[in-house]
Amino acid sequence: MLYAPVGLSPFCQPGLPWIILLADTLHRDHPETLPAADIAYREKWISEGLAHAEAVQCISDFTRRQIERHFSAPAGKLFVTHYAIPDRLRETIRTAQAPRPVARPYFFYPANDWPHKNHEALLEAYAAYRRQAGAEAWDLTLSGHRAKPGIWEERIAALGIQGACRILGHVEPEKFAAVFQGAGALVFPSFYEGFGIPVLEAMAWGVPVTCSRAASLPEVAGDAALYFDPEDPADIARALGQIATDAGLRRRLVAAGRKRALTFSMAREAGRLADRFSTLALDRP
Repeated sequence: MLYAPVGLSPFCQPGLPWIILLADTLHRDHPETLPAADIAYREKWISEGLAHAEAVQCISDFTRRQIERHFSAPAGKLFVTHYAIPDRLRETIRTAQAPRPVARPYFFYPANDWPHKNHEALLEAYAAYRRQAGAEAWDLTLSGHRAKPGIWEERIAALGIQGACRILGHVEPEKFAAVFQGAGALVFPSFYEGFGIPVLEAMAWGVPVTCSRAASLPEVAGDAALYFDPEDPADIARALGQIATDAGLRRRLVAAGRKRALTFSMAREAGRLADRFSTLALDRP
């Protein structure tokens, strides 16, 4: 049996049962965010994988529904396993000693500079929030890989918020854990996610969440997030102000998040994958 968690595999061959993992259908849902070559590549390997794999692992119910809708995939071929916080990462967080980037409270957004991550709307919303909050405004910390260096700095300068924004780039695990744990809240304005791992991390680590109500994010966060419309900077600014000023709300979100994070069990999700392995093996002649 072959397990292909990153797409098509050169080891595929007739008669060999295999499972493919699909994370999302971004190229169909938001083609404007991807180059033409990426769209063609994704279309090819998803179509071929769906045609030949005996089972298709999806990382959320949202992804499963989108695959069914876009590709008319048989429902019986698709199954869902969610992500979970690995034990090694929990240990990294418990032992992290790196200092917080600033002493003041801050919002944290860990995301690469891909278009669907929606940094533009976040920065516009954050500028509006600072105008409203004045001296009590929280700072904003960004991390993640940037394919276009300087693009965030230019927009931040144009909005006049350069003194309140910190750009960390790629952050190593121990420092990342400290930055995340030190945040006053996670802000996650992405308008498209197959899952949304930082939301799960925040819930598990006791950081309140305010996030987009788009794609898979409500499936992950449930009742443990303050939601906003990712296409409306005014609504994002409203959520930033609400979560920063309401300590009771933050406590409720933290408590609900810790409880919800426990439902994303590594043992349970791995068991679902193992069950599908067993089913396919037993179905072979």
